[in-house]
Amino acid sequence: MRIGSDFILFTKKAATMTCLMMSRTFHEEEKIEEVIVPLPSFDSQSKRALGKAGKALEKHKLEMDLIYKYSPFHTHESFMRSFDSIRGGSGTLVIIYNLKLMDNGQPELDVMTGSEDILLSQPHTADFDMEDG
Repeated sequence: MRIGSDFILFTKKAATMTCLMMSRTFHEEEKIEEVIVPLPSFDSQSKRALGKAGKALEKHKLEMDLIYKYSPFHTHESFMRSFDSIRGGSGTLVIIYNLKLMDNGQPELDVMTGSEDILLSQPHTADFDMEDG
């Protein structure tokens, strides 16, 4: 949370896909003082919500509504493409957004000019497409 106000994590293992969103923007805009972390899970084959019905399904819908509102993924399709970008049967994708700026107006994490700033173990797995950039 030091370099950005928000992050979203997508992880996939075997039959389960899970997303976790930690968002200061959400907490500040909604004036929430306790930590609320949406954590919806899906079946990796059907891409349907895990959870039978009733309260579990209501909770899942609320979590997804928060993710659509406070993350870069505003549609189900763009959200699911993030899971699809994780190649193979398992892996994790972390996206940090709303980067914090230093006094000079530049982000602390320089991903554009510093070729050694961020190194990926498998750079080809970073081929994902967020809507609107």
